[in-house]
Amino acid sequence: MKGWSEALNDWKSSLALVKRDLGSEGLYLIWNVIFMVYTGACISLWLFTNDPEAHFIQNSVIDFLMLIFTPMICFQYSRRSFRYLKDDSYTQMLLYYRSLPIPLKVIMQSRALKSLLSLAMNGTLFFATMYLASYRLRGDLNIWEFVAFALTWSGYGLLATGPYIYYEFLKSGRTYLKLSFLYMGLLLVAAVLISLTGFNIFRAVLEMSQRFGLLSPLMWGSLLVGAAGLWFTCKVTVRKLGARDLV
Repeated sequence: MKGWSEALNDWKSSLALVKRDLGSEGLYLIWNVIFMVYTGACISLWLFTNDPEAHFIQNSVIDFLMLIFTPMICFQYSRRSFRYLKDDSYTQMLLYYRSLPIPLKVIMQSRALKSLLSLAMNGTLFFATMYLASYRLRGDLNIWEFVAFALTWSGYGLLATGPYIYYEFLKSGRTYLKLSFLYMGLLLVAAVLISLTGFNIFRAVLEMSQRFGLLSPLMWGSLLVGAAGLWFTCKVTVRKLGARDLV
C-alpha cells in the first residue's frame, strides 16, 4: 500500500506541475492553436497532385513534412520553449525545480503528461484541419478511417518525442538546437531516399487506414511502439538526469 500511495502522490504532484505551467502560459496556448491550424492547412495543399511529373517531389515533401511536424504536436509551445536558445530555459527550469526540491521522477512524469495533453489538443487541431482542408483526403477516407490514419501518425509522434525530451533535459539550449537541425537533415535525406524507391510513407499509412480502419495493425503497432519508446526514453533520461551538472 505504501508503494501505491507514493506513486499516487507522485502523479498528483506531476499534475500540479502541469496545471501550473498551463495556467501561466495562456497566450502561448493561442499560438499553439494558430500554428497547428496553419501547419495542417499548409500540408493539405501538397496532397494528391494530378501532375505525374511532380509525384517524386510531392512524395518527398509530404513524407518530410509529416515526419518533421508530427512530433511537434506533442509539444506545448510556451515562453520557455521560445527562449531555450537565449536563456537555456530548460536548464533553468531544472535548477528551479531542484531547489524546491521536486523529485526528478515527478518532473519527468509532468513532462510526459504535457506531451500526451499536447498530442490530444494539438493533434486534434492539426489532423482535423488537414482533413477539412483537403477534399481529396475526405474522398479517400471516411471519418473513422481518418481517425486510424491520425492515430497511426500520433504513435510515430510519441516515439519521436522521446529523443527531443532526452536532449531537452540533458543538453544545453545550443546543443539541443544543433541536434534538432541534424535530426531534420537526416529526415530529409530519408524522405528523398524512400521516394527514390517508389515508396511513400504517407500513402502507405493512408491505404492501411482505408483498408482496416480502427482495426489497422499499423495503427495499433505504432501506438504501442510509440508509447513504449516514450516510456523507455523517459526512464533513461531520469536516470542520467541525476548526474547532470546544471551549473
